[in-house]
Amino acid sequence: MASTFRSEYEKQIAAYRIKYEVDQDQVVAELDRLSNEIAATKASRGLFARKNGAQIRGIYIWGRVGRGKSMLMNLFYDSVTEPLKRRLHFHAFMQEVHAAMQPADGEDRHEDPITQAAAKLWTQSHLLCLDELEVIDIADAMILGRLFDRLFEHGLVLVATSNDHPDALYRNGPNRELFAPFVERLKQHVDVVELGGTHDHRADGDQDEAAYLYPVTTETTQRFDHLWRQTLNGQQEQSVLVDVHGRHLRFDRCCGTSLRVTFSEMCRRPLSADDHLAIAGRFNSIFLDGLPVIPQDGVDEGRRLVTLIDALYESKARLVVLAAAPPEQIFEQLGSEDQRRTVSRLTEMRNGRAAPMGPGAGLSK
Repeated sequence: MASTFRSEYEKQIAAYRIKYEVDQDQVVAELDRLSNEIAATKASRGLFARKNGAQIRGIYIWGRVGRGKSMLMNLFYDSVTEPLKRRLHFHAFMQEVHAAMQPADGEDRHEDPITQAAAKLWTQSHLLCLDELEVIDIADAMILGRLFDRLFEHGLVLVATSNDHPDALYRNGPNRELFAPFVERLKQHVDVVELGGTHDHRADGDQDEAAYLYPVTTETTQRFDHLWRQTLNGQQEQSVLVDVHGRHLRFDRCCGTSLRVTFSEMCRRPLSADDHLAIAGRFNSIFLDGLPVIPQDGVDEGRRLVTLIDALYESKARLVVLAAAPPEQIFEQLGSEDQRRTVSRLTEMRNGRAAPMGPGAGLSK
């Protein structure tokens, strides 16, 4: 009898929703093993355990971008029957960790905040699927070891995807030697498997790496929404607070490192260059909805657009824009060198994939 995950995987292949690739075999076998162990065991005092008492090992899937790591993890997540399961992008997870470390009203403020956070997280998920695990922040690096020690003690089963082998996490980071013990403990609780191959699935179909859609019509709006749904990949939008020198900017349409935002939110409220730099540092995919033609007297919003595009350009962010006009017509009267640079950068960032979409027109790819 076919097993839980493999059955679903083979159904997807038979329905031509995914294409079989031999490079995925080892990952499929590991996910199949894990789904069977979860299905065959029951929680013992709230802990995943085999009959012999050994804790179920999770899986750490690593490999270059576009190989299908997230797709396979999503398929696993949807097929597994554990009720206390969660799937999060790693950055969203770390935001939750930092929030959980803050004591709520009535809680013991003397309790170790990491122990407190682990207890809260355990009540929400016994199976945790983390997408795009990477460690670039010294504070996160110091938290992770102790946090996952506590979570693994509870019995957490972890499935993670990453571009890096565990041994390469936080490579060259300051005080890396303090992070190294976490890597060894992580490998004690997960099977590390590489997803190799040379095919980049992100280049398939019509998922543009960048797009500049204009003018604003029903067709371009639908296209913009379609690209956003592809980016969500079945995940839910969440609200995120971006810290800027102790202040917090709230954005309500976020998913991992992707942000959907309106022109008004970014350029009509009083955001500074520091704000735009913080946003560019937090998100690597920005969907900018409703970029208008900026009138001659729109000095403030024009200046904010300049600083926003500069920040996104320097951070090499993916930019998807729904605009009223092509880049060279965004400023009603093109004047300053800053504005000319913005037009040039918008043109470059769209990677030549834009075209007006009206009767008889289509989006070039």
